[in-house]
Amino acid sequence: MSAVCAKLEFEMLDMDADDRAMFLEEYGVDPITGPTLDKLIKLAFDTVGMMYYFTSGVKETRAWATPIGST
Repeated sequence: MSAVCAKLEFEMLDMDADDRAMFLEEYGVDPITGPTLDKLIKLAFDTVGMMYYFTSGVKETRAWATPIGST
């Protein structure tokens, strides 16, 4: 995996998927295979054997991290 550029990631925070893809292409980064923070997070979770899921209720939405295969 290549390095992830924090400056580019910061600039993409509020972009929708189409704008993000065009932005990455302008910088010469393939939006499908190029390095992104999302891919780095997935790689980190896979490496340590964790997964995450989301729950949502009236008052809050939460992300939970748990070992892969747990119930």
